[in-house]
Amino acid sequence: MNPRLSGFTTTYLLSGCDSGAYEQSCTDRGGIILIILAVSFSCGCTQEPVTEERKLTETVWMLEKYMDADGSMAETLATAPVTAEFAEDTVGGTSGCNTYNAPYVADGQSLTVGMPIVTMMYCGEPGVMDQESRYLSLLQTAAEYTVSGDLLTITNSAGQEILIFHAVDQNLDGTEWLLTGYNNGAGGFVSVVPGTTVTAAFSEDGQMSGDAGCNSYSGAYTVTGSAISIGPLVMTEMYCASPEGVMAQESAYLAAVQAAASYRVGPGDLTFMDADGKRMAVYERYTPTPQGGETWELTGYYNGKGVVSPLANTTITAKFGADGR
Repeated sequence: MNPRLSGFTTTYLLSGCDSGAYEQSCTDRGGIILIILAVSFSCGCTQEPVTEERKLTETVWMLEKYMDADGSMAETLATAPVTAEFAEDTVGGTSGCNTYNAPYVADGQSLTVGMPIVTMMYCGEPGVMDQESRYLSLLQTAAEYTVSGDLLTITNSAGQEILIFHAVDQNLDGTEWLLTGYNNGAGGFVSVVPGTTVTAAFSEDGQMSGDAGCNSYSGAYTVTGSAISIGPLVMTEMYCASPEGVMAQESAYLAAVQAAASYRVGPGDLTFMDADGKRMAVYERYTPTPQGGETWELTGYYNGKGVVSPLANTTITAKFGADGR
């Protein structure tokens, strides 16, 4: 029985049927009436979507609004995202320019946050440092919190809303990323070699693939909570003479991602960490699909032996139309 019909008593009158003994034809007709009524009830009712309740911990929160000095709620700067990640007894993230870490205690709905430790960078974009200072100050006045769906709201001792966050989705399935920095295996975290593009794409069937700068690569990945395991990765076997350092970068990058033990998706970025929490690779979101109407000029192609430039005084182009041609 449809659970939405429980509690109703319905009487059916089946014309042409003997009340003492139902013939097969009458049973069939009765079944048809029941189906029609069930559809009628279903179409007249709506079912509210079920939203998974987030936790204070195990979630990356991005700040949406904060209480300004005049008591009104201000929206955060789009170019200076602020995040909060609550671990067992510390909260940390980016405060818009710097990163921070602070002790906290949560008991029921009460929340107390201690003085944060903050890095010492300066960002010259208007409003960034003021927003950061205000956020860190407000965080220390937290008294209570509530989590409702994808929203985290923090209030002060007067019951005023001071910080409102929304959850950042940690699902990697179907996402694509562009590498901005990686661990070079020699104790340093370095930027991508200029003139190279390193990507990572995560499919819904548990495969990671991309361009390592010269060769393409692929392999399996598994995720359990914030833990990730990648590899073994396999790749093509081309050699690229330029840009300088591309082959060394490729080798170091592939080693770095296969050493990843955990990950975090932030507002527009993805970070891999090893078992000690050291950064292995950092990406930004990537949209590789050419836009309709744009014309692309070839700068290199694979000739069967390696990647080479087009012949001098020749131009090869590609244009991707909105009609899929």
